[in-house]
Amino acid sequence: MSEAILKQQPEEVINRIRPNHRSIQQFEGGDNRYVFVVDGVEAFRFPKNESGAEVGHYEFEALKLVYGKLSVEVPRPIELAPDGAYNVLGFLQGNVLRKHDVVELPFEKRRNLGIAVAGIINELNTNITKDDLAVISTRRSLIRNRDDYYAGIYETAKQQVTNYEAAYRKNYELLQQVRPGGSASNVIVFGDFSSPNLVLSDDNELKGVIDWTELGLGDIHNELRPVFSVIGQQAFEEMVASINPELGPINQDLVRLLAVVHELTILVTGKQTGQLTPERTKLAEGSLNQWLDEGWAD
Repeated sequence: MSEAILKQQPEEVINRIRPNHRSIQQFEGGDNRYVFVVDGVEAFRFPKNESGAEVGHYEFEALKLVYGKLSVEVPRPIELAPDGAYNVLGFLQGNVLRKHDVVELPFEKRRNLGIAVAGIINELNTNITKDDLAVISTRRSLIRNRDDYYAGIYETAKQQVTNYEAAYRKNYELLQQVRPGGSASNVIVFGDFSSPNLVLSDDNELKGVIDWTELGLGDIHNELRPVFSVIGQQAFEEMVASINPELGPINQDLVRLLAVVHELTILVTGKQTGQLTPERTKLAEGSLNQWLDEGWAD
């Protein structure tokens, strides 16, 4: 990608290709893309770097693959610049809740959310195939797991002596015992069912799913981990019961352990980088207090 593309002014591009627009609103686009919503209906995404261009191209092709094949809304793929300078997706109207807000939803809403996500997992593995994924031209691996990332945190944690690192080492080592072969890659996964990617209706029912950059092949336990973290054990059990048995068997203890390791990762890396907020600390510790024996942080 040329320097000229990376230095382009997004609003100038939008003015050129949508000259009759009425409004432009900038949204959070992550580390590698800028996002501008035009007239509340189209999301323009501009890469900040080469990685952003590759991710943008992949997401556009992934959406072409899944659009119209699910029972929930996904962004409509509208336009992809031939040079990768931008892409345009339909903007989904709805509510996006913080993790803390999802945790505090009534049980019925959390159960419905889990069952709706289970439906998406079922539909992905019924309506598209691994061969469909393989057709997408990309330099990225189609395997979606975080084994190397968690292993790197473990190596760092071995050099530290605080309570968070000690808890991380203990639970990471337990994870290796429970799943010595590491993550599987036998299921088509969305890749990140965390709350920022779930668009809810006004009555907090799942309406749509955004950010399809991680569609690929992965492990059903990794796929379920972020949902388990917010809906609670009882709702999660009902969610698991609604998943196609052909995608299992599902070890709920393994999902819980993955959630433990992930929350400890938030604490360990956040503390090391100085980016751990009191709110996120409280949320992570609250979850870990439910999942681990009393005194885990002593």
